[in-house]
Amino acid sequence: MRTAGNENYEGAEIGWSVYGEGNSYGSEAWITIHAGSHTSVYKITGGAHDTMEEAEKRIIGDAKAWIDTEIAAGRLKPIK
Repeated sequence: MRTAGNENYEGAEIGWSVYGEGNSYGSEAWITIHAGSHTSVYKITGGAHDTMEEAEKRIIGDAKAWIDTEIAAGRLKPIK
């Protein structure tokens, strides 16, 4: 099974995918940041989870946490 989606967070686009079967699901997220004519894409991979819902919640949370960390460190600036 596989499910995917995307959402915007702090001016960045998070695209995510969860895949697996039985009691083993993995996940990936791609964070896309546009700055003028430049685009950067970062990939985050998630660990194994027992359910698709758990994997989805975790990978989206991990992606948002990464963005928050980058903003707090001054490497990214949120779009207002």
